[in-house]
Amino acid sequence: MRKVEEYAAFCSENGRARLANAAGFCRYCRITRAEFAALRLAYPRGYDLALSTFLDEAVNTKSGNSAQSIAYLQGLAEGGEESDGLTVVCGHDAYEDGA
Repeated sequence: MRKVEEYAAFCSENGRARLANAAGFCRYCRITRAEFAALRLAYPRGYDLALSTFLDEAVNTKSGNSAQSIAYLQGLAEGGEESDGLTVVCGHDAYEDGA
């Protein structure tokens, strides 16, 4: 978790507005994505906290380009690899409105 917090700080230091994410974290730590994914089994709580941190940072990043944040979050909602437990449910049927 120390490295996750360091990476999150790195993404926002000096006015930088990078979206914290698993791929960027792997690059920051010089590990492969497979090595990061293996942490899910060895340290399930830490792995989940890391993904939660990336999601929280993405939601709260003050970026001049909000489309970047929206695209990232949309990718998570559509089943991106960091989407553990994230489900988007729409109870409205747009087709009924047209009838």
